[in-house]
Amino acid sequence: YVASRAENPLLAPRPAKGRLGFVITQSVFQSKDAGRGFRSFALDSKRKFRIPRVQDFTAMKPFEGAVNRTATFTFELSEHGTAYPVPYTSWHPRSGSRFDSGDALSKISNESSRIELCAWPVADPLSPWMLLPQGISKATVEKVTSGKQVYRAWKGADTRGGNGILWLEILSGKKGIVVARNTPEFSKKKPPQMTWSFEPTLIYPLLKGRETSRWQTAPRYALLYPHDGDRAIPEVELKRKCPKTFAYLKRMEPHLRKRRMYDLSFRDLAFYSLFETGKFLLSPYKVVWKEIATQVACAVQGPLALEHLTNPNVIPDHKLVILPCEREAEAHFACALLNSAPARLVAHTYIVGTQISTHVLEYIKVPVFDSEVRAHERLAELSKLCHAAASDGDHKTVLALEAKLDGAAAKIWGITDTELTAIQAALSETVEAVATDGEDEDAVPEPRSKR
Repeated sequence: YVASRAENPLLAPRPAKGRLGFVITQSVFQSKDAGRGFRSFALDSKRKFRIPRVQDFTAMKPFEGAVNRTATFTFELSEHGTAYPVPYTSWHPRSGSRFDSGDALSKISNESSRIELCAWPVADPLSPWMLLPQGISKATVEKVTSGKQVYRAWKGADTRGGNGILWLEILSGKKGIVVARNTPEFSKKKPPQMTWSFEPTLIYPLLKGRETSRWQTAPRYALLYPHDGDRAIPEVELKRKCPKTFAYLKRMEPHLRKRRMYDLSFRDLAFYSLFETGKFLLSPYKVVWKEIATQVACAVQGPLALEHLTNPNVIPDHKLVILPCEREAEAHFACALLNSAPARLVAHTYIVGTQISTHVLEYIKVPVFDSEVRAHERLAELSKLCHAAASDGDHKTVLALEAKLDGAAAKIWGITDTELTAIQAALSETVEAVATDGEDEDAVPEPRSKR
């Protein structure tokens, strides 16, 4: 804005060019859509900017009391614009270091470390930057990112503030009736606590983000899902087919109508509508990963026989991203590739902080599963073995299997042994071993079961 609106003499085209410096949010370099226009680095076709280096101070938290991602950069007018790779320095405080706003640069330099990275667009010139560690070439990464996207990811079902009403704990069941309580402990705005008798028709096992980790899922609760595909079942039909369920929703109607964003959706919606819905939610198999985490950590969720429920297909919540599949082997094949070292490193190079969204599959190209290809079947088998070992708490076996899986995935993408070794080394240095838990919209502590 400053460069485009102000007549800045420092940017006047002349032999002795000026240079401007900025403090800016780091996300403009890596957010998928919000930073796209910024990354053109040009005012028009004749006035282009060259960025010689970016300094990333996100980990240093330079502004006291502020939670933001801080970066600085300089630019100057250039006939050719920004050339890639752009040198990129990421600053990190040493263990135990504390800084004040008045500290000298020498103190900050001595008590911090710098990681030198190379910034490249992950796809087209306006796409998010990927930050490659030393020893990882763009050509290596392009083996994972190049090709046609054949799978699409979706977000899980979003109650928009109605968790405490639509998330249920199953208590008992008999003769076509399910007795359950709603879960106000999962809502900031507490709805009334009720124990109700429901028809089982519209109740599905629910998978929460906190119940998901690499190679593991552990659904405990259920979701009341009064939808047919992307649309809520009309009130007249719902009342006729599931009168007990409809009566519960009517009792909760005042609370459901107060949900965040419900009245801003600009659609004529039933008061019990959910969001981020569609047939994909009911696919029998799903690859799932947390939307908020420090790294991609996937698991396969298949049909589940939750006691007293008749619907086996598990519906993930909105804090999970899902890749729907019809076949178990296909889900395990995709899960294996996404959990492999090459995919995890690529995701880590371009995600903003802890935001891992549906666009992962736009940049990590998972080929179509073919059961006739032995290499595909082998990856699916390794994923199943990883799930089994993780379920048994056998961490040593999981690590051994993951090493085999990395090699099998590398062959799918044409990555050499030398490249894979470099990827694994870079991953161990730049990615935290354990992904952080994401917070539900109605962020509250995980309660103990009342059964």
